[in-house]
This record gives sequence, C-alpha cells and structure tokens, in this order.
Amino acid sequence: MKVLYVYSGKGGVGKSSLTVNLALSIKALGYSVGLYDADFYGPNIDTIMEKLRTKSPSMKGHIVQPGLYASIKVSSVGLFSRKTDAVFWSGKYLEGLLYQTLLGVQWGVEYLLVDMPPGSGLIHQLILSKLPGKSIIITTPQELSFADTIRSIELLEKLQIDILGVIENMSYLKCAHCKKIIKIFGGDTKKSIAKPFHLPIIASIPIDIDFARANNKGVPYCFNNKSSNVGKIFKKISLQLISSFDSPHHLKLVG
Repeated sequence: MKVLYVYSGKGGVGKSSLTVNLALSIKALGYSVGLYDADFYGPNIDTIMEKLRTKSPSMKGHIVQPGLYASIKVSSVGLFSRKTDAVFWSGKYLEGLLYQTLLGVQWGVEYLLVDMPPGSGLIHQLILSKLPGKSIIITTPQELSFADTIRSIELLEKLQIDILGVIENMSYLKCAHCKKIIKIFGGDTKKSIAKPFHLPIIASIPIDIDFARANNKGVPYCFNNKSSNVGKIFKKISLQLISSFDSPHHLKLVG
C-alpha cells in the first residue's frame, strides 16, 4: 500500500476538497483507494462525501472498519461524532484513536490518501513517524499560507518524509464574461516555496465556483465532472503522482 500525505500547514487552503477529488481521480484510473481524515478536531471528509456513502463505517472489536463512498474506503472520526461536537483528544487517547481508525485498519487498497490537519503538532509527528509514506504540499499563493507551508515542509524534512511536490490551489480566477485571468492573492509560490526547497509545482488549480458548490453539497466535483477543465487537472495530477511515486525526480518544475 502506497501512502500519500496531503499536507498544508495552513487551514482554509482547500486541502480536504483537493484530497477527496484526488482520491476520486485516482480511483477513476482503476486503482483501489482508501481515504483517511486525520483532522480529529475539525473533520471535513465525511461532509464533502456525504451523499456518496454506500456503506457506513462500523466497529470490529476495537478497530474501525472503513465506510464505502463511491467505492473508496473512508475512515474519519467525523463519522462517529456529531458535526457540532467539540473534541479534545490528547496523549494516550489520541494514540489509541489513531490506532483504531488508521494504523490497525486492514485497508486492502493500493493507495491510501491521508488528509492531514493544518499545523505541525503532536498528531502530525505521531502519524508521520508510524506510517511510512510520501507527501504533497498544498498552498494558496499568499504570504500567510507560505509561512505555515514552510513550517510543514521543515517538519517533513526533519522526519525524512519525501515531498513529491507542491499544488497551488486558488491560483487564479477566470472571468466568466471577459475570460480575463485574475490573480486574487498575488503571491509567488515558485519563488517563495518551490525554488528555495527545490520542489516541483505539480499543478496550479484555479478558483472554480462549480467546484466549490459541488463539494459543499456532499458530492465531490470530480465524481460527475471528470471531463471538465478542473477534472482534467486532477486527472493529470493523479497520473503524475502514480508514475512518479517511487521516483520523485521525474516531476519537473512548472514555469
């Protein structure tokens, strides 16, 4: 099983939406896929995929059996708590929950995508040190995101986790009327992140109203829109990651 960590030190960059749609895109290529929501304090995966559920998660002894969403195996603490519940996991309780929902699960898939929470705290160190895998970094082109992204990159490097590259989300907005490209944030991901850390930019994903609306309705965008512009971007990302998972040097800087 190949484990891919989808990570961003900054919250609000669209990481969970990207993770879910990437999982759907990899599944569409014919691979078996698992999806784990590692954000114990603000899980979103269950909300984004809510209407695709065909099998609810269950317990077998003390281990969670993943639910099934559009043929993707999904495990999330959000599936066992109300959306309004405040949770305060720590110490041994956190380690126990991590074992029940991730480490002790017999996933039986070719690719497992782990949607990492923002920040760089204890939960990140626990997961990254116990489950071998590689990572991609998600950022938006703005200075606030870059600062947190750099901290997450430094944590990954400290733990010797290979970083396959950077995905720049919300890169630009294309006007529906005049077709003009509008760069809302104005930051330079290549200059601030890619070059200093010698990382490739895998893709730049635009702001898309239909993409946001679909994810908010519980049916992720790529489930019904594989042939759209954004759908094709996700397919390209999936093909790049699959072909270069074992050889990250095959990825090249964009631009």
